[in-house]
Amino acid sequence: MAWWIWIVLGLALLSFELFVPLDFYFVFMGLAGITTGALVAVGVLPAVWVEWVVFGILSIIYLFFFRKKLLRHFVKEGD
Repeated sequence: MAWWIWIVLGLALLSFELFVPLDFYFVFMGLAGITTGALVAVGVLPAVWVEWVVFGILSIIYLFFFRKKLLRHFVKEGD
């Protein structure tokens, strides 16, 4: 896929989180989409199937490492 499609997909996922709050799941998918778009633009990813695999792996990595920190920052105890 073209690099700009990944960027648009990432931005769409980020904006979707604004309208449908789902505890930041789409934020990390959006960041993964933007990162994948940047990697495609640089020419690092050779095939479309690799792009999708990288997108999935980055989504899981971002979710695993950053979601709890983000939730702690935005959600207060007792809310």
